[in-house]
Amino acid sequence: MKKLFVLCAVMSLSSSLFADCGSDKCSDVLVEDIKMSASGDLIFTTSGDESRLPCDLVEGNAIRVVKTVPAFQEFYAMLISAQKSESMVNVRIDEFSESYQCELLELTANP
Repeated sequence: MKKLFVLCAVMSLSSSLFADCGSDKCSDVLVEDIKMSASGDLIFTTSGDESRLPCDLVEGNAIRVVKTVPAFQEFYAMLISAQKSESMVNVRIDEFSESYQCELLELTANP
């Protein structure tokens, strides 16, 4: 039983060591903070290093989900679900957004 516990602990630690951001995505990250801006957009942070993304972060460290995105409600539901269940996600941003801000393009839940 101790071996199983140690194995699970090591696997959990090792997966967080590989979580990172770069290029146009953050892979294998946890959703940390989620908030709604006054404009109605969602703003969230992850366990990854968002400063490595090629766009302007909201408030210096966050990714935006613009309220006019057709999948806004689905993104919001997935972010809340991932945060509450402490599930890893992959986040891809739109590095060519007109605002140059880090805007969510795709969100994938990891099994």
